[in-house]
Amino acid sequence: MKTTCALCRHYQPDPINPVAGLGRCMHPARHGYFYPDQQHACRDREEVKGE
Repeated sequence: MKTTCALCRHYQPDPINPVAGLGRCMHPARHGYFYPDQQHACRDREEVKGE
């Protein structure tokens, strides 16, 4: 499934440029660096629940 990281609860945004900078996936089984709106395959995405 192609998705983006922007609204995933495992995504840690870039501290300097959170909107468009290179962030990090903090999922325990996978790690990597992605841009928030970069399309990529991920089966572990979990959307952030509304506050």
